[in-house]
Amino acid sequence: MIRTIVLLLAVAAVAAAEWVPIGPDGGNVVALAVSPNQPGTLVCVLYANDTVQPVYRTTDGGAAWQRVGGLSRIALAVIDPFDPLTVYCSDGGMTIQRSTDGGATWQTAPLPFNTAVLGCDPFVPGRVYVAGAYYDSIAIPAFGVSTDCGASWTGGPVVQDTGSIMTLDASSIDSGAIYLGGEYSSVFRSTDGGATWEERSAGLTPGDIVLSLSASHGDAGVLCAGTITGMYRTTDAGANWALTGDPRFVMSVDFSPAEPDKGYAYGYDTAVACFATTDAGVNWRPTAPIAPTARLGGLTADPGLGDGVWCPTASGVMRSTDRGAHWNPVNAGIRTAGISTISAPPWNPGHLYLEVAGVGVFKSLDAGRNWEKCADFLSCGNICGIGLAPGPGGDILYALEGAG
Repeated sequence: MIRTIVLLLAVAAVAAAEWVPIGPDGGNVVALAVSPNQPGTLVCVLYANDTVQPVYRTTDGGAAWQRVGGLSRIALAVIDPFDPLTVYCSDGGMTIQRSTDGGATWQTAPLPFNTAVLGCDPFVPGRVYVAGAYYDSIAIPAFGVSTDCGASWTGGPVVQDTGSIMTLDASSIDSGAIYLGGEYSSVFRSTDGGATWEERSAGLTPGDIVLSLSASHGDAGVLCAGTITGMYRTTDAGANWALTGDPRFVMSVDFSPAEPDKGYAYGYDTAVACFATTDAGVNWRPTAPIAPTARLGGLTADPGLGDGVWCPTASGVMRSTDRGAHWNPVNAGIRTAGISTISAPPWNPGHLYLEVAGVGVFKSLDAGRNWEKCADFLSCGNICGIGLAPGPGGDILYALEGAG
């Protein structure tokens, strides 16, 4: 009888044990937000193969991330400029998610239309903007505002029959100035916080789509608009636009708050590329490519470093501190990616090899305490098996791709 009781206690202890993630770091980041006034504070949302997308937060520039909560179907995140613990998220539908504790818990507020983009007023605490479209037989551009940190919203159409709004930016120089961009080469400006609007699209290519907008932090008249056909620039607050050239299909553009003449853009045509400017958008030069593929629209200039830029990718958060010349993963503590296969050679105890779905192949030589990403070699899909054999200088790996 005594032996039976001891055995039951041992089984209960095993059942109560908790699993602790030990890596490797990284994952499929679908949204990334950088605090405008605390540059080391960021929040990211990752894709997961379940109903909850993990939310991670860092306060030291990505040196250590902590999982703080979870959400569902989030594609866009913004940190409040007046309170780094307040975060707003959108999934493109008719609701906004708000957290006032850094992402640990969330409240839902309804919207009168489908939202595509959101942003905060840099002058008025608690004032938040959203834009998108009403959808019926046509898309009608819409704009909404909250004056209570996203708890409640009011909004309405901007104009009639000009498609959906795709991008939004509020001037950090002129209080009340807001710019919207969208389908049919449309740019709109408000100088009264969104109460009234005027179209500011002269010079844009007819039929183009404005995918991204950024207002300069040094000159109230300077803005850049990323479109399908290229990058446009204005020096008179949108009254007239001129094409600067590459990049094309500009899904993201952002001027640096730290050094206003510097800025970054993410465009793709035949190849995905990042571009940088050092003359307030007059010229754009390609930087080193972001690998792996970046999230469209997610690139953000570092508020505290003119040469710094952040980018969410399919395998984690990437950062450059030299205007895109080099990109480095900043993922310590982000451990939610799915492991599709793992192998361990019996002749080398402590050696582990695994494939993280969508991220790559990793190896550990110390039983998982430290991980190193192997060189990318895939051409068609994830690995469904790793075979090992002893070699003269180490382990020999054989990988079977899921696509053959």
